[in-house]
Amino acid sequence: MRLIIRRTGTSACRLLMTLLLLAAMNEVMRAQSSSAVTPKWSFTSSSLEVTVGQLNVDKPTLAVTDPNTGKPIRGRFVERWGIIDANGKEVTESEKVDHRVKFTDPTTGSTVNKLYGLDAIGKKTGSFKVFDQLIPQERYKDQYQSVTATYTVKVKSPTVTVEYYNGSTLLNGSTPTALQFYTYNGGNNSTTVPVPAAKLYYTLDNTTYDVTSDYDYSYSVTNGFSVEKNSITTSLKDGGTGTLTITATPKNDYKDMLGSESIVKTIDLKTSKHEGKIKTYITFASYGQDALKYRNMTGTLQQSTYSPALVIKDEFGNDITSSVASSASLSNLTTSYEALNAFHQFSTDPNDAVDLLNAGYKLTDEHTGGFQSIGVVVQDGILKVLADVHSHPDDYKITVNFTHQDWDPLFGDNGIYADPEPMPNQSITVKGQFYDENNKN
Repeated sequence: MRLIIRRTGTSACRLLMTLLLLAAMNEVMRAQSSSAVTPKWSFTSSSLEVTVGQLNVDKPTLAVTDPNTGKPIRGRFVERWGIIDANGKEVTESEKVDHRVKFTDPTTGSTVNKLYGLDAIGKKTGSFKVFDQLIPQERYKDQYQSVTATYTVKVKSPTVTVEYYNGSTLLNGSTPTALQFYTYNGGNNSTTVPVPAAKLYYTLDNTTYDVTSDYDYSYSVTNGFSVEKNSITTSLKDGGTGTLTITATPKNDYKDMLGSESIVKTIDLKTSKHEGKIKTYITFASYGQDALKYRNMTGTLQQSTYSPALVIKDEFGNDITSSVASSASLSNLTTSYEALNAFHQFSTDPNDAVDLLNAGYKLTDEHTGGFQSIGVVVQDGILKVLADVHSHPDDYKITVNFTHQDWDPLFGDNGIYADPEPMPNQSITVKGQFYDENNKN
């Protein structure tokens, strides 16, 4: 019996020593764990403001350092990027795109790549947070604790430029232009002017986006004027002034992108009393046009003839085209082309010269076997572009001659306007430009 007790006691001692050793090891592990420090992190910016759909985004850069030494230690962590939505909740639903896991913000539609962070900006306004969870690699777990770094992204509406035109005339530019009305026959008759044409757009990533059709428009005028069915009339027989207020409001389908704020602009209105005829002129809506030629192409590259847009303006500069010109009024036109000696702006090659007869260039070169017309050429009344490896840009001028038969009733013996005349000394210069074949579209 004693022998059994002695053995039992020995076993008990061994068990006790084992327990004490395990306890000591746990204490060591606890000590090591408690010595792990929290790394310091910072982004180059704590917030990022972008525009809906923005492509080029300068994302904040993350720095992770040891709190004691200040040394960079980001490479000692495994990173997991994600989204915290506007309600402060982590977005857990994801999708795989090209074998990469992405999370989508439910408010803006922006995406974050699990491995690389912010991926794309959505097309709706709102805010969310991008987070990067930093988990120490296995060999650094006893030195550093996990930490989560975040920055805020605000997706805003684009800055929309608003322009209103009377024909080709900008009304609300840096120098405002009034909509002009006229009364005649003792003030008993007056002209009617259409409401200005809107042009709304914004520029992002060097691209211009037209959003004119994304807005609804409403109009109001001061006393002495009335607006109905997109036309404005005046009752100020002896002349006077007023204002037109235009309110542009984003349509419901586009408020997530453009916001809900209306854009209000005011246009001046002016009425003048006239008893004599007001001179009118036919002129060009613009005075420059690019003609495209492509390097690395041979033979004849035919382009459609450039048909300049014509407008009718009165002697005060008001564009009255839509008020007085029917489609037949500007149809009887003849167009002529004249070469301009602008070639040497681009080349000093003595073999190149200007041929004013066909508005093209001639080139002497053993590769062509003699003279060859190069550049812009009029053949059988059709404007063509000859382009080959030796061609150069060239300029030419367009002159338009016109005849008319049936003008609007506002012209003639009983109308307020005199028949249109050509605007003196007006023509369009077309500028030739080089484009590589790959960029011709």
